[in-house]
This record gives sequence, structure tokens and C-alpha cells, in this order.
Amino acid sequence: MLTTFLLYYAGFEVGSGFAGIKLLPADGLTLAQDLITLPSFLADGEVATLLKGSDPHAKLADVLQPGDYVLSLEDHTYFLGRLLAHGTHSHNAFNDERRYWSEHAQILLLCLACLLIPERCFELRLVTALLVSLYERTRRQRVRQALSRHYRFSFNGRSRKVVVKCGYVAMEGQGILIHCGDESSQQAVIDVGERTTDLVAADGQRLLIPLCKGEQFGVGHLVEDLQQLVWKYHRKLPIEKAHALLRAYAHHQPYPSSPLGQTTFQMRRSPK
Repeated sequence: MLTTFLLYYAGFEVGSGFAGIKLLPADGLTLAQDLITLPSFLADGEVATLLKGSDPHAKLADVLQPGDYVLSLEDHTYFLGRLLAHGTHSHNAFNDERRYWSEHAQILLLCLACLLIPERCFELRLVTALLVSLYERTRRQRVRQALSRHYRFSFNGRSRKVVVKCGYVAMEGQGILIHCGDESSQQAVIDVGERTTDLVAADGQRLLIPLCKGEQFGVGHLVEDLQQLVWKYHRKLPIEKAHALLRAYAHHQPYPSSPLGQTTFQMRRSPK
């Protein structure tokens, strides 16, 4: 029987705090959702752990709740999303440059794609990116070779077949230069991530490599500082709430009220 693989074009970012994917169907049809992000953490898991205490005849799909993701590839099972706390050795491989071309990146890519694509068999034509500090020929080749393959795996108890062909590996932040399409001006982009900040400089669409720099400082550090501030008042501020407060600050929007225990923590701007 001939298997039909529907084609999608995709942009994928591993991310140090959140991974994300953007899809464009090759047939031009509109997806119900074409962009999604997910915390870039994986945990080792066992399906049997999730089935404990349930009906003896229950299957994995019967016990999963919204936000629970289980992906099994080559005899190894990973928990993602809300299931991280139910697994072991949860990590996001930060400070390990291999995270961009290891199984860590493969699992995040497959999980994100399956969350958006309903078909059991599909093909991804992929572009992705590397940090400025890692951007060189050998590492770009490693990323392409690691991600480009035929995958057979199961996602939330359902078998999948996915073909991935990774094409261009860009410098993080370069995508906006390409999107704007300016071919003559000198320009620069500052890409602020969860754990890193990159400066990308270009003359038209040609990167000015000596002027491109990256530092390990990002929004995640601000989130941690905000959490520590709240902890002084013996309260906990979830990461999602912290991001919402910082986003409101950056966009000059009203601060969301954040219930913490029996009190309410409210950020206020200092008067000018």
C-alpha cells in the first residue's frame, strides 16, 4: 500500500526556554492553528506509570489530559508539557551546544509538529537557526544531518511516520531580515530569547559576521529575578505569570493581577 505524505513547510526553533514551530501547508489550505510553542524541556517517562490506578483495559489515550504529551522513539519514551513532573531527569540541555542537533531537538520538533498536524504521515521541509555564538559551517551541517531523516514513532499512543528534510540553517534573528527583504541597506536585528540575546548585522541580505555577537542573557533571567523578588514575601510566582507581567511592562499595558496564596501580588510602575 502506497503511503501518502502530505507536505508542510516549517520554521523551527529549539529555544532555550521555549521551542516553537510555524507551519505552512504546501497545498495552500489554512490550518486551524499554524504556530505553537512548548517549554523546551524533556523528561524520561514510562507509559506504565501513567496507567497505574486506571481501568485495567485503559489505553494511553484514555488517561491523558490536555497538555499531556508522550512521545516514544526508538525504544525510549519522553514526557513533555504538563507531564514533566511525572517523569525523571527533566532537562532542557541548556549550555550544551549539541541540543541543536541531538535527539533533544528531534523530540521537540516531532512533538510540536504532531500538535498542529492531524495526519499520521506527513513531510516537513524545514528551516531552523543556530545561536550567533555557534554559527559556523560544521555545526550547521550537523543540524541538517541530525534533523533530516525518516521518523517512525508514537505520539500520545498513536503511530506516526514523518519525513523531515532540513534545508537552510540560519543565524538566530536572520529570519526577520529575510522577511523584510531589504537588499541594499545596512541593518541590524537584536533577538532577545529566553536565555540568550543575539545581535545580527547585515549589508542587505549578506551577514556581516564580524559584527554579529551573542550573549547568554535573556528574558528567563528577568523572570528568575522577579520570582526571587516575590519569594521574599513568601509567595511563588509561576513562570507563565512572570512572563505575562513582563510582557505587559514591555508593551505599556495594564498589569495582570496575579493571585499568590491568599493574597494578590500586583506590579506597579514607579511614578515618573
